[in-house]
Amino acid sequence: MTLALSLVEERDALLSRSDLAGRQWTRAFSEVADAWLKSVFPKRPKVALVALGSHGRRELCPYSDLDLMFVHRGLRSVDDVASELWYPIWDTGFGLDHSVKTIKEALDVARGDIRAMLGLVDLRFICGDQELANELASRSMGLWQREHPKYLRDIANSMRARHESSGDMAFLLEPDLKEARGGLRDFAIYSALMKAKRPFSDDLDRHLLEGNELMLAARVELHRRSRKGEDRLLLQEQDQVAAAIGLTDADDLMGKISEAARSISYAVNRLARLDSSANARTLSGALKTNPAVKYRSVQGELEIELPQGVALGVVQILEIASVSAHGQIPIQIPSLIGMRASLDYDGDKWPAGALSQLVSLLGTARSAIEAIESLEFVRIFTALLPEWDLVRSKPQRNAYHRFTVDRHLLEAAANAARFRREVHRPDLLLLGALFHDIGKGVASEDHAEAGVELMDSIAARIGLHSHDVNVIKKLIEHHLLLADMAMKRDVTDPVTIEKVADALGDLETLELLEKLTEADSLATGSAAWSHWKKSLISDLVAGVRAKMLGGIPNGANGKYSTELLDELADSCGKDCAISVHPDGLFVAAPDRPGLFSAVTGALALVGFSVVGAEVFAHSGVAIEVFQTMSEWESEFNWEKFKKELPKALAKPEDVEKKLLEKRKHYRKRQLIAEGLQLDPRVLIDREASASATVVEVWGPDRIGLLHELTRAIAVSGLNITRAKVLTLGDDVIDTFYLVDGDGNPIEADETISELRQRLMEIVSNPPG
Repeated sequence: MTLALSLVEERDALLSRSDLAGRQWTRAFSEVADAWLKSVFPKRPKVALVALGSHGRRELCPYSDLDLMFVHRGLRSVDDVASELWYPIWDTGFGLDHSVKTIKEALDVARGDIRAMLGLVDLRFICGDQELANELASRSMGLWQREHPKYLRDIANSMRARHESSGDMAFLLEPDLKEARGGLRDFAIYSALMKAKRPFSDDLDRHLLEGNELMLAARVELHRRSRKGEDRLLLQEQDQVAAAIGLTDADDLMGKISEAARSISYAVNRLARLDSSANARTLSGALKTNPAVKYRSVQGELEIELPQGVALGVVQILEIASVSAHGQIPIQIPSLIGMRASLDYDGDKWPAGALSQLVSLLGTARSAIEAIESLEFVRIFTALLPEWDLVRSKPQRNAYHRFTVDRHLLEAAANAARFRREVHRPDLLLLGALFHDIGKGVASEDHAEAGVELMDSIAARIGLHSHDVNVIKKLIEHHLLLADMAMKRDVTDPVTIEKVADALGDLETLELLEKLTEADSLATGSAAWSHWKKSLISDLVAGVRAKMLGGIPNGANGKYSTELLDELADSCGKDCAISVHPDGLFVAAPDRPGLFSAVTGALALVGFSVVGAEVFAHSGVAIEVFQTMSEWESEFNWEKFKKELPKALAKPEDVEKKLLEKRKHYRKRQLIAEGLQLDPRVLIDREASASATVVEVWGPDRIGLLHELTRAIAVSGLNITRAKVLTLGDDVIDTFYLVDGDGNPIEADETISELRQRLMEIVSNPPG
């Protein structure tokens, strides 16, 4: 037991030393662990203890498992002997990945198991028979160097499965430093493949090695702070981890981790590519803009043959990227390095033909992402477009965005390419998508305004005409306009339509902005786009187009079947009528105070969350349309809702009690880290509509929140004429069009003040 305590105490002593960080710490701990293992290793002839994996690489983090193999030459009762080592380790509480093997057994297992093979690649002798350990190391490395191509398919499959589970480190808000794509495990695979191919090179691998060191240092500090084997870099830890390894703040840390992960991911994916010429595309030719530069496909990659002394300008670089994207063949890393060394561009205006090459490249959709990120592997794209450096690997510290800013822009441009045949100026759509968030790279609260200013220098560099510059500036300035208006305002209200028409000014910009909005939303994340949102934006665009053409926009309910609405109005009588329809849940009833809150309360009670809602009148009847998702039920249980709604209408006070009880037993799955949720606020806009007062409520979502808000509105003697419910992860932005008892906008300041205070209390302070 004293031995067990000594290893724990040695580790804790190292953890208390602030002068040890990163690899210095892991080497020190590996030495301590090795010394301790030697002290408990059973003294027998022809046996050896070797470290594998991260332990073998001396990258033992504070709470890493010990990865050990007990090697022997046919020792009898070997398991009993090995147990003399394993039991003291288990007594320490350290995790242990262990095996007992002869050399033949170890190699036989490795031939059929990529994980075992990779462990042997990093084998390191600790104690015992060194000749035995050296023989295993030599034969393992020989096997790996001879037969590593046979393992490539298994490597690719295991990486793919792991990446699907752990995600892409370059774009995650809270990445797993070890398992995510581009993380420590990927670098270990890259390192193993390099041992089979060539030695590490300062020129080729320096930034990869630096990236691995950064992530290793972050992992050590994460273990040090959490006092456990925690590999997910949570938001609340990022500032402290950054400070511990000498970085400015969390943004600095996450930006550098993102960049490192992208480089490692790019490199390991190239080495792990299946070298199958049968499946590879065949491509060869010469650049149109410089026929002396040849290219050809080699084992699934594009090799660029650069004559000695050749200079590559902007046009040639973008043409090579276009060839890669159109052919869907990635550029070789050595070729990228050669291209970077041959780049001849001083930052002045792009020459003729360069802009058309960029547009051609962007038009390849998703292929353009890999081509541009290939250029960025050696920072060529940033060299051509210096403003790109402002957003390169820049994290977005909210959970609505799944990508860093630069990757989000590329994703948006790739999405926009899908719509290039649906607009009159596809080139402006692609460029607008590429630059719509470029202002996020500037320290400014209004990134759209900052982006408009940056567009002047970008436009001058790439050679845009003045008309095109103005259109793209409008797209940048108003890239959130359609989404905001559609989700927070009545899209049929003349005031809403006029505001959008005045802001955009012409049909060309409206057409482009509609497609940019969809491309941007799809690139943001799953919570940012839906059939419901698309329908609202389409209705808004139709109204604005009619306004610009001098026509009259469609009526409020034009998007719904008149036959359906008439049927609901006729069948509701004095009670209510319910219809479940592809467009949503329809509830029709004679208008009465508290109708909306009763419906939302009943929905919450039977396990539904409201993600969108509209309220309007039709043939003298209130029609409420809800877009819902099930929070707890395996299927939408409409029958339960139909039974619960009459109860909620008859006894609204009982709904509050039932919801309170429901909250005790169910907790909404949290999607957003607590520190990034919206701060509660209530905004009241008397100018947004001529017929109603518009109230927005922002804040963290919870079970039954919409019911609480609408109940408070009803109790205040106010009526909801239209409502919009926008759910973003764990946050909501609920918009209500309110009128007083006479059907007019709210005029009394006292009523406004009391309503604001009551709604703020609800959104800020959960009941119970």
